[in-house]
Amino acid sequence: MITGPDYWMIRVLDEDDEDDDPGSLWDPEMFETIDAQVPPSWTLVLQDGHMRLASALWQRPGFWNDYFDKVPQALADFRTAKHELLNSA
Repeated sequence: MITGPDYWMIRVLDEDDEDDDPGSLWDPEMFETIDAQVPPSWTLVLQDGHMRLASALWQRPGFWNDYFDKVPQALADFRTAKHELLNSA
């Protein structure tokens, strides 16, 4: 989940996508919560008026810049967290 001063977005991952596909962003009003449990590897970060709820591996400063720049460690961290999340569902 990603927030800003006037928006909320949910990043949706697809297990059939390529390992390095970051998914897509969606309006949370399009979904119904059926399980409020947060995955154990996720963290909540509040910073500069924004909230991010995601894998701890994705929360480090610069992660998404490194990911889109195809830095190998960022790609590996993305795959690890994605597989953990999909396997816990």
